[in-house]
Parts: sequence; structure tokens; C-alpha cells
Amino acid sequence: EMCIRDRSITKSADRATVTPLGTIHYTIVITNHGPHAAANLVVIDTLPAQVQPFIPFGCTRSGSQIRCTHALLPSGDTTSIEFTVTVNLGATGTLTNQVDVSSDTNDPDLSNNHAQVDVVVTPSPRWRWPLPTVPLPPLPTVVLPLPTVAIPTPFWPRLPRWLSTGRER
Repeated sequence: EMCIRDRSITKSADRATVTPLGTIHYTIVITNHGPHAAANLVVIDTLPAQVQPFIPFGCTRSGSQIRCTHALLPSGDTTSIEFTVTVNLGATGTLTNQVDVSSDTNDPDLSNNHAQVDVVVTPSPRWRWPLPTVPLPPLPTVVLPLPTVAIPTPFWPRLPRWLSTGRER
């Protein structure tokens, strides 16, 4: 008898817009609709180039992809994977994150094995990228007086009285 498992995947983000250096928290949910358990699930998440991820425990990263595996998902059960990314400073446009699920077993409906979510990068209200170049005014010339150094008297030889007053004796 051929074992059939209908698995599906969904992906969501905790926000629709983000500023550069902001974070996005993604949630991936894998469901086995049955009627049998799904073995050796593999989830491949393809990240946009403009983010740096914190890799979920038990997953690996290769280039722009995060790969997670799940040994067995019983019929009717779900499992989830959550992770956060930081958006690069120079990021612009729409960040598209895609995810796919596969298994060693047959799936009659492949249309629900792929999901994606888009998050739009909006400029920070405090600054724009690239930062504008503004000419700096010339620096003022500052002249500081030389410090006066007092040398203690014992270091000077005692001068003859006639030399110190300008009169001879």
C-alpha cells in the first residue's frame, strides 16, 4: 500500500514594514493533514540578501538558506519553527522570504508545500540612506597662551647683590 501524507506549510512575519537595522520575527508552521505520519521532513527557508538571521536551534545555514529537519510528524499534528533576522543598514525595497517543505513520502498536493511573506523596508524617520554629504565649515584657529612655569628659587644660583640691583658696591 502506498503511504500518502498531505503536508502544508505557512509563513508569517510579525510586521509588514521595517526600518534598516530593525528586526523581523518569522514563524513557519508545518501541518501534516494525514492520513499517515510524515517522515524526514525537510524545511528550506530562503532568506532575502539584505538580512542577517539568528539561526534556529537544530537548523543549519548555507548561504542564503536555512535548513531544518524533523524526523516524524504524526497525522493531524503541526510543528513550528521561529527565528529572527536583523535588516541590514542599507536595505531598501521589499524583503521576500520563501519557504518550502518536502518529505521522503508521497504528497498528493504539492501546491501547499511553498509559502512566502513580504516585508517592506521603510526609511527611518531620523535619517535617510545614503546619508547626505554636507560640507563642514572651516575649523576656527585657536591660539592658546603658553603656560607660565614657576621654577622654585632654590634651583637658581644666588646672584651677587650688585648684579641683582644693577648697582655696584
